[in-house]
Amino acid sequence: MCILFIAVERHRRYPLVIAANRDEYHARPSAPLHRWAGDAGILAGRDELAGGTWFGVNARGRIAAVTNRRAAESGRRAAAGQTMNAATVAATVDAKSAAGDATVTATVNAGSAAGDATVAATENAATVAATESTPSRGALPARFLRGADSIAEFGEFLRAAHRDFRPFNLLYGEPGRLHCFAGGEANSGARPRLLGRGFHSISNGAMDDPWPKMARGVELLKAQIAGDRDLCADNLARMMKDEAPADGAGDGAAASTATAAAGTVDDARRASIFITGARYGSRATTLLFAAPGRFEVYEYAYAARGVAAGRRHVALTVTDAA
Repeated sequence: MCILFIAVERHRRYPLVIAANRDEYHARPSAPLHRWAGDAGILAGRDELAGGTWFGVNARGRIAAVTNRRAAESGRRAAAGQTMNAATVAATVDAKSAAGDATVTATVNAGSAAGDATVAATENAATVAATESTPSRGALPARFLRGADSIAEFGEFLRAAHRDFRPFNLLYGEPGRLHCFAGGEANSGARPRLLGRGFHSISNGAMDDPWPKMARGVELLKAQIAGDRDLCADNLARMMKDEAPADGAGDGAAASTATAAAGTVDDARRASIFITGARYGSRATTLLFAAPGRFEVYEYAYAARGVAAGRRHVALTVTDAA
């Protein structure tokens, strides 16, 4: 998951509204939104490679979603003595799946400040995945949704264990008690932040950073809520398909695809809300409309180049608060 927009106590029917896009390689195997059999009443998509999820809820009213933190990752690589050239980022991804071995080599060349870029990649259609020496960040939402820990106890777990993971932002909790935890860094002071009443955004830096694409999304969400008393899911999904370059420069589709894959801090700020690409891009929009005792969850799936690939809607009765 690469960007979330959140409205806390701003809509007359839904005290909590979340709109989120997941950005990922299109060849990485994933299951769409579904009920996880025998698994704590979880409703979520699933990363079929690592087994976690990017966004999910459960029948006890729990909510969890994760994004990566590009700024922290860059610092971590630098601290490890790795060189990141501002013009070229090269990544080699090796993965194994039931379908067989797959190797992906991707080279992203970032061009001028106007956003010129070239992406060259070769891939096996069986799978695209990053094998990591650290646990998958998608395991964190799944752990929270499955677990019996209270919200406070889970926060303590994060404070103790977050450095075991690559840099992340984790949204977790329940309506009225949502927290964001920025972890995965050598920062002993990391702690949960409670989301107060109002509008919030989470992407690849700190929560509510004034990045262009985050500020744009918040304004779009404000307009949707102000102008739509009943909050139509399809209208909100169209908002999340916004491809306008957040800084107002360059070609949105081309620049966003390349900069998203490059993964630098400045690129993450400037990419559009929705990323269109042949190999990497926005693969799903997830919407949560949370009312007392009931969650309405929508998922809009996308294939390569942003082609619509299906819509799902599940109404979940919330039986017990977390």
